[in-house]
Amino acid sequence: VFTRPTEFGAVQYADKKRVTVVAAAGNSGIKISTFTGSESFQGQYPLSFNEVISVAALSQNGTTRANYSNFGKIDISAPGSYIYSTKLNNTIDYDSGTSMAAPMVSAFAGFILALDPNLHPKSVLEAMCANPTPVAINDDRGTNAEFVGCGRINLGATLNTVNNSLPLPKITTNCGGDGEAACPAGRWFEQFSFQFTVQGRVTPLKWSY
Repeated sequence: VFTRPTEFGAVQYADKKRVTVVAAAGNSGIKISTFTGSESFQGQYPLSFNEVISVAALSQNGTTRANYSNFGKIDISAPGSYIYSTKLNNTIDYDSGTSMAAPMVSAFAGFILALDPNLHPKSVLEAMCANPTPVAINDDRGTNAEFVGCGRINLGATLNTVNNSLPLPKITTNCGGDGEAACPAGRWFEQFSFQFTVQGRVTPLKWSY
């Protein structure tokens, strides 16, 4: 029961279809197990599934973890305290919680996928975590990862990096993925070429594109 097999199947299906899934960490201030967990130390779902990007909330200053934010299986963090947002009964007010942080990461994923729709969900998280703003709980990297993941989202640095990287060729056959049969080449692409030019003749050569 504590492994949620039906929900796990749904998340795996979404992952195979290259759907990026984001979940809030929860607001109980407790440690959450990674999948599969145990009867005595359970996960929180869909947060605990490896295929899901789990989001912790930061305090109002954005530099420390919010004390209510769950920890353990955390991938990345975002501002989640005193966020101005829509509320029930047609009102707008400040609210706090990991549910305020997770939508920022969902939107962040949308920006990344707008630049490269072919990215696998794992690559989306890798892009987010390539240029985060560091958030330190203490000097231990393991503790930091448990509480805030790879750090605070940094849209500017990440999008600059993704936008300035080489464009990827279009996938025509995603062998073994999306329900397709496996094939020896792994993936097939449309014909793809790119022109490089030398900027200088002193080794090592510098290249621009």
